[in-house]
Amino acid sequence: MPPASDELPDPRIFPDASSASEPARAVYALAERALSADVALEADACERELRIRLLALLQGPGTELGQLLAESPSVSVTRQVWRVLDALLRDATRADNSALEVTMFAIPLVIVVGREGGEGGVLPGFLSPGDAVAAILRDHDALAGNKTFALSNALIAAEDDFRNRQREPFG
Repeated sequence: MPPASDELPDPRIFPDASSASEPARAVYALAERALSADVALEADACERELRIRLLALLQGPGTELGQLLAESPSVSVTRQVWRVLDALLRDATRADNSALEVTMFAIPLVIVVGREGGEGGVLPGFLSPGDAVAAILRDHDALAGNKTFALSNALIAAEDDFRNRQREPFG
């Protein structure tokens, strides 16, 4: 579907899955099989195997998982992988008496920067003010009516997040 007149075209170029590592190709294939399964039994089996493979990546240093996400061959495969990662995080942090539950989500963000003349500019790695973005999301019920949430103002690459964060729920 062509973009509406007030929309920017999708600039993403997706790499060919054949250039990915063998573990990444296996994850991509499982995600595609889960999405195209004719019956729920087949989709569930693919998702169980995806969970096993992604959990192993979560328990590692994070670089492989970051690369797998960055080099995904399509939007649908990326979305499926994120859904399974979200389910893993929810299961790892869910407790019967817990008042807090984790949900992973990403906000698509397009930054268009222009500058007239002069030297090149620098785009800082954070949003300022982050509270303004949170207010917009809250005002428009962007998070399904959840009014209590926090956003980081950091703009970082997926591999940096996985490399630098603690993986406490996964060992």
